[in-house]
Amino acid sequence: MITNWQPKRTRFKRLHKGSVQKCQYRLSANQHQQGMTGLRILKSGHLTAKQLEQMRRQITAVRKRKEKQKIWLRCIPDIPITAKPLGIRMGKGKGGIKYWIARLTAGKLIMQVNYMTGRRAFKALYLSKKMLPVPSKIIVNKAFQYPAVKLN
Repeated sequence: MITNWQPKRTRFKRLHKGSVQKCQYRLSANQHQQGMTGLRILKSGHLTAKQLEQMRRQITAVRKRKEKQKIWLRCIPDIPITAKPLGIRMGKGKGGIKYWIARLTAGKLIMQVNYMTGRRAFKALYLSKKMLPVPSKIIVNKAFQYPAVKLN
């Protein structure tokens, strides 16, 4: 499956999936750099390109047409996952690329949103947060404090 989320060029065709190392929060990935509101990962894990695209679509569906919404995605799915078709015998090399994943470490900001009103930004990130396979938290830049919002 080829999507617009795969890298244009890679050094090797197929890689080992590997494991996500559990490390402390990195300061560079922890801070807001562009947007006012963001989504932070609380546990390490993998995120597929399909899940990223669903999150992006969910946020664009919530916005109004008048708003100049800006989304920054801070993770790139650059690790190919291979699979062989069912019914194929063992051997004969590694399978073809099925999808792409991104490794996420705990504390990383994966998405930031700007130019949206406070309630709408919270709603958009709340809906996209449900699609993640790992627990996450909505955070707000300290320079832009919104009033408390109930989502239910």
